[in-house]
Amino acid sequence: MAELFVTEEAKERVVLIGIQQRERDGSEESLTELGELLKTAGAEPIGRLIQPREAPDPGSYFGKRQDRRAEGTAFKSRGRCRCGG
Repeated sequence: MAELFVTEEAKERVVLIGIQQRERDGSEESLTELGELLKTAGAEPIGRLIQPREAPDPGSYFGKRQDRRAEGTAFKSRGRCRCGG
């Protein structure tokens, strides 16, 4: 009789990133909700970054420094970045 092996799909690991334009703007809650949605979709949130900004950067939304920081965090954890607003 043939042996059966159960394999699990690896969860997608994600870093949640967002900007905070003013105090108590809901950015924390937004990332929490995004994290819950991603969990429902089978992903595993592994970190979160929030950057205070007056306005989104027109070229990359977060600014180059935050983009590199998020990419580095995701790379170290073998994950991906997902953005919230």
